[in-house]
Amino acid sequence: MLWGIYPTVVTLGAARFLAGEPLSARRIAGGLVAALGLIVVFWAKLSADAPLPSLAAVLLAILCSAAGTMLFKRFAHDVGPIALNAIATGASAIALLPLVLVARVPVLPPDESALLALAYLIVIGGSAFLLWAWLLQRWPATRVSYQTVLSPLVAVLLGAVVLSEGVEPLFLGGGALVLLGTWVAITAHAEPA
Repeated sequence: MLWGIYPTVVTLGAARFLAGEPLSARRIAGGLVAALGLIVVFWAKLSADAPLPSLAAVLLAILCSAAGTMLFKRFAHDVGPIALNAIATGASAIALLPLVLVARVPVLPPDESALLALAYLIVIGGSAFLLWAWLLQRWPATRVSYQTVLSPLVAVLLGAVVLSEGVEPLFLGGGALVLLGTWVAITAHAEPA
């Protein structure tokens, strides 16, 4: 749920580091309304007992992801999405290899469920990343960043339809806030804040 602040972080960073994405009151307001919507959607599942290092790690991940989005938008506009995916995956593997060796992470057994999960991550995750990169080459970073607040809504709806999971009553109100905040932000023109 903390990822709900991601669009606002990207909006603030893009205004500072990217040409053509000025800060506007509508973009900030939209991001905050969308984040509030996620809080409402997941209100029943909120817990205040998360360890501080875990929260700090999530916030660091949000900042790193926002920085990566802005770096890609600013410098990699001529790199194709497939090449970008190969570079990102290779760099991630190299960066994580020492951690895997030090932590002695066990290798997953190649049973059917592990292979299906791996195939899902490769196909769906890879396709989502390619779509993100393709959109980022064509749209402002602030608009693309809203996929992070829309994804949980899609996940809840898919869980309800595919797995017959229950939907909390607050989902409708929170979902409406997410959609409203997204609409307000992505339709904002370049009016000054």
